[in-house]
Amino acid sequence: MHFELLKPNERLNSERHCQQFDKLKTALQEKRPAMFNRKDIILLHDNARPHAALGTRQKAAELGWEILSHPPYSPNLAPSDYHLFLSLQNFLQGKQFKNKEDIRQALIKFLASRDDIY
Repeated sequence: MHFELLKPNERLNSERHCQQFDKLKTALQEKRPAMFNRKDIILLHDNARPHAALGTRQKAAELGWEILSHPPYSPNLAPSDYHLFLSLQNFLQGKQFKNKEDIRQALIKFLASRDDIY
């Protein structure tokens, strides 16, 4: 639906994450209006600081989105890793990239091929 590549050494914080929520909202309105209009969007976040920050929780509430509680991280309790990231790993295996734009295009191609993840 929406992704961003951070610049080298750039970190995600609550403010940036909230900006991404706005971009995700716009992407949902444009690409999946039926999903957006259902008003029951649920986000699964881990317990990383940008995800658990008060500002992030307030922004999700402002948008009417629910944040699903996530148990403390454990290697055997990370089901989201298996669905998307294993497929991404397989897709990228053996590929080499010359620059950031090549990586971005590869991600666009991968996500376009995985319409089932939305």
